[in-house]
Amino acid sequence: MNRRGNPASLAQARRRDSLDKRSRVLTTITALEHNGQPVTHVAVARAARAARVSTWLTYAPGIREHIEAAQTRQASTALTPKGTTTSAALTSLRTELDLTRQEIKELRTERDQLQGALRHQLGQQLDTLHTPELVTPRRQPHSSQRSTSPPTPRSNRRERCSPSTR
Repeated sequence: MNRRGNPASLAQARRRDSLDKRSRVLTTITALEHNGQPVTHVAVARAARAARVSTWLTYAPGIREHIEAAQTRQASTALTPKGTTTSAALTSLRTELDLTRQEIKELRTERDQLQGALRHQLGQQLDTLHTPELVTPRRQPHSSQRSTSPPTPRSNRRERCSPSTR
């Protein structure tokens, strides 16, 4: 035996491992197809990762052709995959979605109109509550208390008083 080991046995082990991984990817493709799941490179790569296979292997020659063949078979079959709906159901769902969107749009418009009307009404109520305070004239002193001269400010009153009266 040489110092680097036996290259023939290493190459044989590598080939065995490679064939094992390829068979796991092919099994994954078959399982996806059988379960009615779409067979795509991404779906196979995710499933292959779970099977401890590198994702690049799904793009390798020999595997890529199997994926493309499974995609062709799925496209040509009239059966719908499990968990999906028919085209009539999709059309119905799209119509329902469009109607719901239209109803939501109308409801939002109505809500905005009602909010505007409510704001206007509350504004009028606030105006009527505070208007009497703003418009009411000041109370006039009684006729007996009226003087002919205008009232003097407090500071002027003190100045007019003599210092002895303070």
